[in-house]
Amino acid sequence: MWHNKRGDGENVTFPARPYVNGNGDRRTLSFIQGDSASLSQLRSIVLGAYRHAINAATDMGCLTVITRGRASGAPRPLFHGGCRART
Repeated sequence: MWHNKRGDGENVTFPARPYVNGNGDRRTLSFIQGDSASLSQLRSIVLGAYRHAINAATDMGCLTVITRGRASGAPRPLFHGGCRART
């Protein structure tokens, strides 16, 4: 999960590893396989869960959003210790 450089959007990328096949061609093996529609749906689910977690952490006082110190000026969530779930 990452914010784009302009700070106006988020994206999800899935892990992959480069390798060289038997013919000497460089390839990339994606750990998560699927068609474009399935991967897009999975990205939406991950972003939705991330936003939900950010909102919950903010409501509990566990999250501070900082903007200084970044070249893009994009907000970056900063979790800090001492947070306990409310019961």
